[in-house]
Amino acid sequence: MKTQTNPTIYTLAEKAGVSAATVSRALNNDKLINIKTRRQIQKMAEKEGYKKSPLARNLSLGRTGVIAALLPSINNPIYTYLAAKILERAQERNYSVFLNYSEDSMEREKKILNSFSNIQADGFIIFPSFSDRHEKCLKKLNRPVVIRGSVSGKCPFNAVWIDFHKGAYEATEYLIKQGQKNIRYMGFAGAVSCGDERPSGFIKAMSGNGMKSPYKNIIDTGFNIESAYRTALKFLSQTKPDALLIQSDYLAFGVLRAIGELKLRVPEDISIISFDNIEFSNYGTIPLTTMSQPFDEQAKLLVNTLLSRINNETLPVVHKKLDMKMILRSSVCKKIRNK
Repeated sequence: MKTQTNPTIYTLAEKAGVSAATVSRALNNDKLINIKTRRQIQKMAEKEGYKKSPLARNLSLGRTGVIAALLPSINNPIYTYLAAKILERAQERNYSVFLNYSEDSMEREKKILNSFSNIQADGFIIFPSFSDRHEKCLKKLNRPVVIRGSVSGKCPFNAVWIDFHKGAYEATEYLIKQGQKNIRYMGFAGAVSCGDERPSGFIKAMSGNGMKSPYKNIIDTGFNIESAYRTALKFLSQTKPDALLIQSDYLAFGVLRAIGELKLRVPEDISIISFDNIEFSNYGTIPLTTMSQPFDEQAKLLVNTLLSRINNETLPVVHKKLDMKMILRSSVCKKIRNK
């Protein structure tokens, strides 16, 4: 049997007895083509079931149909999830995505941002690790940019971010209400310079509940699971806090290994709340109570905000902050302890 194929401008041109260029111009309603010829070709295209390809449509508008995205790490599962969601949302809008990762290196981030000036992309989604130091690089792109990260009100770029300050405050308050008094925050100290507001939310909750010197309760884990494991092993062999607030589920798995090796129990000896709600957080030996990020909403906002800017660069700058939601599981001791 003969397989039916979608008509192209070439098959339409052959049927109409005109050139492919004439068909293309007629379908784009080019007024240089006689109005009678335009209408005939447009009606024929509709009858034949012709559909203009997204690539052709983008090229006709002087675009490539490509978005470039820069993420911090390929190792932390949260960025894998977000990348997948961004790809999904972009494909729904007939866009492809070019991905790159800075691996939490300031020099690599700067190098990639500079290289973006030379690629054929209509716009950029940037997950900055050091954006405050590379704003000039972003401006040099001369194309629409959306930042995934907290920015100041004067920032000239569109931005979407998670309210980590509020999330950390709520998580710390919850631990305190469960009777935990000696609470430590564990996370990558370098993230603070990137706009990470989790430590400030933790400090606010601790100070508001009469906890003295909360800054001393912040432990720098480094940015990967191995360094989190080694830091926790050393720290917990010397000190036994009631609870830990950990920057991410990813780092929490390193801390959990250290806790297990020290023969401590979660939540009986140490309660834990982490952040993100990646899939694995519910399937470890100890399902983690975690502050969940809205992955779908983030990706949709990032892509839609960028494409709106691509289509109309005169639109006002948008800064959008999203809330977190606590997912209660087994890693927090709910019985109030008298200590």
